[in-house]
Amino acid sequence: MRDHFRGCRLLTKDEELAAWERKDYDLLIQSQIPLVLHIAGGICYYRKFRDKEDCVSAGLVALTRCVQQKFDASKGFRLTTYATMPIRTAVNYHIDKAKRVAGRNWTNELSLHQLADETDPAIVCEEREEQRVMLQRLPKAIARLPENRRIAVQSMLAGETCAAAGERIGLCRAAVSINRIRGISQLRHLMG
Repeated sequence: MRDHFRGCRLLTKDEELAAWERKDYDLLIQSQIPLVLHIAGGICYYRKFRDKEDCVSAGLVALTRCVQQKFDASKGFRLTTYATMPIRTAVNYHIDKAKRVAGRNWTNELSLHQLADETDPAIVCEEREEQRVMLQRLPKAIARLPENRRIAVQSMLAGETCAAAGERIGLCRAAVSINRIRGISQLRHLMG
């Protein structure tokens, strides 16, 4: 997928302003495609969501909406700065929606899929033992997270949407999403 967008380059601030003034939305969107790929890929990796193409599509829709409806280059902000949060929100919303539709928890799907493909029973047993140990350590690691991150990660593991978790703890959906991402990153470090 990245090879298809190899010709895309990030615009300078002046080029962005000029493109915005002449309403060259295609150029603005094309210049930010690598950002969408980066954000969607990172979120799919951390949330162990396997359908990256759908997440990229959701991110591109959010980027298009930002460029065409909301972005104002004359205020001095870069498009990258402005579009990052809506792209993240759209990708996380897509994953939350897919989980609700599927009616299952996707957090361990990738590792279970990899275990199912293994042919050597000794490797499978060893990896299952590692997974069992990691699952035993998980509650202690989650308890060490700061409160908002802990609640956000626990709500994700329970299959709760960012919006529902936000209403319950008094944060906006975007803040819950950010806390989930940072909490998972911190968990990886703690359990390293």
